[in-house]
Amino acid sequence: MFQSVEIKGYRGLDRLTMSGLGRINLLVGTNNSGKTSVLEALYLLASDGDLGAIWEIQTSRGERFGDLRGEGDPPEIEVCHLFHGHDLNNFAQFTVSGAEQDVRRRLHVYVDAVLERNEAQVKFSFLEDEREEGVYLVVRMDDEVLDPPHFPLTERGGISLRTFQTGRHRSRRNQSGSSARYISTGSLSPLQLHELWNGIVLTEGEDQILDALRAVEPKIERIAPLTAAPSSLAASRRGGFVVKIAGNDVPVPIGSLGDGIWRMLSMALALVRAKDGVLLVDEIDTGLHYTVMDKMWTLIAKTAEALNVQVFATTHSQDCVHSLASICRRDVEAGSRVTIQRIEPGQQAAVPYSEAEITVAAERRIEVR
Repeated sequence: MFQSVEIKGYRGLDRLTMSGLGRINLLVGTNNSGKTSVLEALYLLASDGDLGAIWEIQTSRGERFGDLRGEGDPPEIEVCHLFHGHDLNNFAQFTVSGAEQDVRRRLHVYVDAVLERNEAQVKFSFLEDEREEGVYLVVRMDDEVLDPPHFPLTERGGISLRTFQTGRHRSRRNQSGSSARYISTGSLSPLQLHELWNGIVLTEGEDQILDALRAVEPKIERIAPLTAAPSSLAASRRGGFVVKIAGNDVPVPIGSLGDGIWRMLSMALALVRAKDGVLLVDEIDTGLHYTVMDKMWTLIAKTAEALNVQVFATTHSQDCVHSLASICRRDVEAGSRVTIQRIEPGQQAAVPYSEAEITVAAERRIEVR
């Protein structure tokens, strides 16, 4: 579990540190302060810089060109947007490091070019003829070059879908799949939820999912996935599952119950599958009424503690911030298991709030966002 984090050169974050982190950490701040970028950076660190995580992040932001249907140019992600200043010219690089007790983990991502074949690599300048010799995105974890060690960039400075499909590295910690889960503001897709569901079938995880859904709709008795082809799931925005409602003999498509249920299903499944890892949720309150916030935090705290998951989330909601106090201990200052981290534009350190401070802020309706 990360106790402190340092991010350098990632997107709009020139440098940012967060300290005193706990089991559950809520990031607050104004628009464009970098909250989502912090979540992404943590996701990349927890995923050992896996190319799939990079592709997922950039695709969710629309930082992609080309046609996924194969009718036009092959799709690529524009890696320049990962770097501070959106620039590949000036020795583009970023680092994300996190301290876990006596261990410090560090992710280093940078761009290199081979100017002459079979000779040493030198730092990349986009003015050189990279198309003949080769330009690469290099990913290092804990100062160890991963396998494969680099990913070729296209003439436009992107990573192609073909590279993504054939070149995802398998790091030491990723051999059995990453335990880091990231949920954007759009929640998870039906295909992603089906893949997560397959890992909890006939386990106590099913009961945990039901408990989470009942926080939003108490009449839900059961939930089941529908058998569907991946192409069908990919074409659906809110499909692939049905629920049994008390007093109704006909199963109801989960999409009929609104965004709140889908959001809660996404968070619950991702949390259960993030065992011994990290869950990151952007705009955690999306689609949820303020009256279920206390239940949401209680369920997250209980499950995260039981499964050894560290949670990072963002919000703009005052109700979400104040409801966090429902799982805080008013007498705890140091060693808080729940924190608020306020991120301010241009500042190099987030402002931490302990459990006691969160409780006081909620009672007195103090603005901490």
